[in-house]
Amino acid sequence: MRGGFGNAGLHKHKWSWAVKYGKDHYGKDGFVRPAAVLEEVSAINVGSLQSLVEGKVVEKDEKGRAMIDLSSLGYDKLLGGGKIDFPVVVKAGKFTELAKKKVADAGGEVIAAE
Repeated sequence: MRGGFGNAGLHKHKWSWAVKYGKDHYGKDGFVRPAAVLEEVSAINVGSLQSLVEGKVVEKDEKGRAMIDLSSLGYDKLLGGGKIDFPVVVKAGKFTELAKKKVADAGGEVIAAE
């Protein structure tokens, strides 16, 4: 006799088997966030701004700085990764404080888009 089908008896007569071989059988594992809470964010790093400017005709402001509108390019947020060594005016919906500081240190500015 095998003592039942499937997981029958794991809390009773098959408990020694469950302790020895089925250690991960009980309990829950992980967490799944609801789809209603998730928000897709398309982000770009400060270091990638140079590739956006190079080889393209970009508008310039009165100080000669390149102007980039990230929302028209499909980006939602400007992140602070990488280095920037040229002045640029960036219009972004969201941005981090580090990204704003790096752009300002290079002689540019970050403008919040409405």
